Amino acid sequence: MISDTRKFIYCLDQMDTITHVNDDWIEFAMENAQEGFVPNLVIGQPLWNFINSSKVQHLYSIVFGKARQGLFIHGLPYRCDAPDRRRFMEMDLLPADDAIIQIKSTIVREEAREYVPLLSDFRDMSSKILTICSFCKKVRIGENHWEEIEEVIKLLGLAEAWPLPQLSHGVCEKCFDEWSSFN
Repeated sequence: MISDTRKFIYCLDQMDTITHVNDDWIEFAMENAQEGFVPNLVIGQPLWNFINSSKVQHLYSIVFGKARQGLFIHGLPYRCDAPDRRRFMEMDLLPADDAIIQIKSTIVREEAREYVPLLSDFRDMSSKILTICSFCKKVRIGENHWEEIEEVIKLLGLAEAWPLPQLSHGVCEKCFDEWSSFN
């Protein structure tokens, strides 16, 4: 059962500048943001200021290009996890005039989880870096081996570790293939 029926909407102009966010988007951003985050500061900013991974940028560019060619993209899967829950989400891209794209995300389902400090932005971090997939939220523990974060914590003995490693965003092979071929 879906407990959160909000629709998180933002719009991009032809240069991928954020031109609009709806109230649900602002509320969701505030719930999940780092201290000091002011959602109105995203208006007028390129989306790329908020996406650091070149592979993630590449995948978004592919789907944005398809939307700008007039293709309505429905149900693109991804996750937006919090330390205390998994959120399975879908993204729709709706093309509009002048290469404007409306991006709407909805939560398909949520699962409660035991609190995972590794996903919290409010912590001290070591110099060690782990890569987390920006789309499925699995963490890389080998060349092409990705696992759920709870399993990674067990395998790497992170339950007692402090400070915890930093998380750097990337893309696992499965999500890269799925997003790059999405129609």
